[in-house]
Amino acid sequence: MKDSELISENERIKKRIERQTTARWAAEELLNSKASELYLLNQNLITAKEVAEAASLAKSEFHANMN
Repeated sequence: MKDSELISENERIKKRIERQTTARWAAEELLNSKASELYLLNQNLITAKEVAEAASLAKSEFHANMN
């Protein structure tokens, strides 16, 4: 291979690596965003479960007192 061909091939490889690196960063940002979103949704589900359990307990106590 001639030096000019090697330089051209090197530039193509460099550009491909830069594109792949940029794509990887974008994918990591999306992953982090989705992980944060999932964490918040799970926290909301935990809160909703606790509220439902408290309501169920209150209902059970109410019915027990009515009998």
